[in-house]
Amino acid sequence: IESTLTKLVSAITELTNENKITNSIIRQNKEDITQMKKEIQITNKEIRRQDKTNRLNNLVLYGVQEREHERNIDTFYIICEIFANYFGFQLQEYHFNNVFRIGKGNNRPILIKFNSFITKQQIFDRSTMLKGSNYKLDNDYDYNTRQIRKKLFTFMHEARGKGHRANIINDKLKINGKIYDLDHLENGFRNAENLDQIHNRRHSFRARSNSPIRNYNDSPNWLLR
Repeated sequence: IESTLTKLVSAITELTNENKITNSIIRQNKEDITQMKKEIQITNKEIRRQDKTNRLNNLVLYGVQEREHERNIDTFYIICEIFANYFGFQLQEYHFNNVFRIGKGNNRPILIKFNSFITKQQIFDRSTMLKGSNYKLDNDYDYNTRQIRKKLFTFMHEARGKGHRANIINDKLKINGKIYDLDHLENGFRNAENLDQIHNRRHSFRARSNSPIRNYNDSPNWLLR
C-alpha cells in the first residue's frame, strides 16, 4: 500500500508539474495572440489612414451616361465638358492624374483623380450647382466609410421624417447642427424605438436639471436637441 501510495503521489506530482507547464504555455500563447491582435489593429488602422490619404484628391461623379466602347480619354473629355458647363472651369490634362469608370453595370460612376487637392476642393465646393441635373458629385470614400454611410442613411431618413434637419458629413450624421457618429446613434436606438423617443428623453432631462446638455460622446441617449 505504501509503495502504491508513493507511486500515486509521484504521478500526481508529475501531472501537476506538467499542468503548470501547460498553463504557462497557454498563458504565453494568449499573450502572444493578444499582442498579435493589437499589432493587426494598428496595421489595419494605418492601412485605412493611408487609404483615406490616397483618396483626398479624388472625386466620384454619378449619373453620367456611358457611351458604347467608351475609352478613358473619352471619359476625360466628358468630365471637362461637364465641369466647364456647370462650374465654368476650363480644366486641362495636367489637372488630372487619371479619370476612369468604376463598378459594374450601365452608366458606371466616374472616378476622378486630381493632381492637386486645391483643384479638387474648388470643384467640390461648386457641387451644389449640379442640383436639378442628373449628376451628383461626391468624395471618394474608403470601404469602411462607405459601409458606415449606408447605415447612417437610415437614421438620416428617420430624422428628416420627423421634421429635423439632417445630412451626412463623411462618416458622421449632422442633426439640427449637432454631429453624431454611428456607434452613438446605434447605442441610443437600443433603448429607444425611434429618434422622437430619444428626443423626448433629452427634453425631459433638460426640464429636470439646470445643468447644460452634455457632449454627444457622454451618453448614447443624449440625441436630438
